[in-house]
Parts: sequence; C-alpha cells; structure tokens
Amino acid sequence: MRRPTAVFLLILLTAYVLAAQRIRTGPADVSVDAKRVDLIQVPDEKPVNALVFHGVGSAQRLFGLSGDTLFTLEAAKTRVVGKLPGPAATLVSLPGDRLLAGPYLVDLSGRVIRDYGVKGIQAAVADRQGRAYVVNYPDGEFFVLGERAESKGRVYKLFQIGVDEYFRPVPRALAVDRDGVVWTSGELGYIYRYADERLEKTVLRLPAEKGRQFLNVVDAMANDPSGVIYGGTSDGYLFRLDPRKPTIENLGKPVGRPRIRALALQADASMLGVAADQLFTWRNGSFELLGLLEYRQPEKTAWLAYEIDSLAIAADGTAYLGESEYRAHLFVLRK
Repeated sequence: MRRPTAVFLLILLTAYVLAAQRIRTGPADVSVDAKRVDLIQVPDEKPVNALVFHGVGSAQRLFGLSGDTLFTLEAAKTRVVGKLPGPAATLVSLPGDRLLAGPYLVDLSGRVIRDYGVKGIQAAVADRQGRAYVVNYPDGEFFVLGERAESKGRVYKLFQIGVDEYFRPVPRALAVDRDGVVWTSGELGYIYRYADERLEKTVLRLPAEKGRQFLNVVDAMANDPSGVIYGGTSDGYLFRLDPRKPTIENLGKPVGRPRIRALALQADASMLGVAADQLFTWRNGSFELLGLLEYRQPEKTAWLAYEIDSLAIAADGTAYLGESEYRAHLFVLRK
C-alpha cells in the first residue's frame, strides 16, 4: 500500500482544522460577489476612520469621518458636512441630533457644540441616555463624557514592553450592555467593565495565541438582540461575552491571521465582520468566509479593499465599509 502523499496529508489537515473551527468555504472565498458591490468616492480620498448611522426609519442617515472631515451620504454620493478643529478617529450617534466625533460634540450641520479636550480618543460608545464613554491612546484613560469629561481610571497599570507606546494595551472598541454596564479590554488582555461609577478589571480574559495574551486587545464589539456582546481581538479571534453571568466564549478564528477589524449585527441577527482583509459572517454557530471586497464593473476602474476599519449596516441590510488606507473609498455591499 502506498503511503499518503504530503499533499494528501495537507488536505486532511486542512479539512480537520476547518471542521473544528466550523468554517464554510467555497468559490466565494476568493472575493465577494462583485454584483453586490458598489463604490463611492470619499472627500479627498482620505482614510475613513469611522462610520455611524443616525436617526431611524426614513430619517436614518449615514455619517462618516475622514481625518478632520465629517461627511454624510446623500443620493449615493458623499457630501462634506463640515471640518472639525482637529482629526478624530471615532464617531458615535447621540440623542438630540448630535454626534460625538472624537472629543468634539457636534450637531448634524457639523457645528462644534463642545470640545471635551480629551486627546487621542481611540474607542468610544454611548448608552441609551446619551452618556458617552471613551478610552484614549496611549494613556489608556477611561472617561465619561457628560457636561464635562470625567476620568474614571485607566485600563492598564502595568506596562510589559519597555516604554514603546505602540505596544500599550489600549482597546479599539467598547460596548454597553442592557443594564448600562460598559465593557472593553485592558491590561494583559483582561476584560474591564465600568459599572456603578467604578472601572474594574475582571477575571475574564480575551482569547489569544499562547504567549500573546498580554499583547491582546479588543478590536471590535457589537451587541446581539439576546443581550450578549460579540467581539473581535487583535489576535484575530471572535468571542462571545455574556454580561449577566459573566462569561466569555472563544468562537475561533475566521482566518489564520491577526485582527478582526470591524463587526456589526445584520438584520437576521448574524454578525458581519472583517478579519484581516477578508469579509466573514457568523451565523448559527459557524463562520462563512465571503472573501475579499472587490469592486468590479464593466468599463469602470476595479478596486480591491485590503484595509477596512469601519462598518455600518443600514435598516434595509445594506452594509457600508470604509477603507482606512491611502486613496480610500466607501464600499457598499448590498444584500
């Protein structure tokens, strides 16, 4: 009997890994169906730092942030709303027709109402009452924004790698659960929460490659209708956090590379995400790889997205994804 070839063994190993991680692949793992993809120009082709929908029903509008430029989408084209006093990396919808763009509280015309003065905001979220929570970089300081910015502590105390600020465990996302508790990550890859006016480190830890736990941060977070929170890590793992218990469950890696860069809930309660440069969904306990996001229409310039850090999904299920690299575009992925 002939011994199995190296190729055959590799196929068996690949099949085993995919089965264990519950990943479905197929022809679409090369690129997303181009018939579903449109491309929209963004102001000055600058990287899109953040996207958010504001309003409900027919009044819902998409806003985006590109450097210091706040823009909106009208009739399938972007329109500049206004210029901020400085660049910002986060964008949050607030009640009363207001947005929080980095440290700037603005109205829908782009007028700055308040500058909170918090430098380097890297992650931001708001609760149902409109109170905002942010973490800045590289200090990892956690602030509550109301009438003023109130510091509530830091998400790390120890620093493991010399003085290099690029390795500081500052999260890129936060989430608020049904009870108004804020969740994120911090020191040594541990989950942090803010409740009862107190920021605390929990015993829960983000899934990571062995030996890399202390480098791991949460990259993206999204709430599920059931009350659980899904998140993606800088090591490329998807996890599910149950705030009530609380517990954290490692759901595996969509691809064998680091970073789940963006994550959002779809209308069918599945998750759409970006892992490295690949789109994926998490549905019914398994991943489905959708592939690279590519714009390809007859007699038009093709464009392939490699870096996407912003994702927002409209009420009709249309997904908007912003490139975060030079010559950026806004991609539209139709259902």
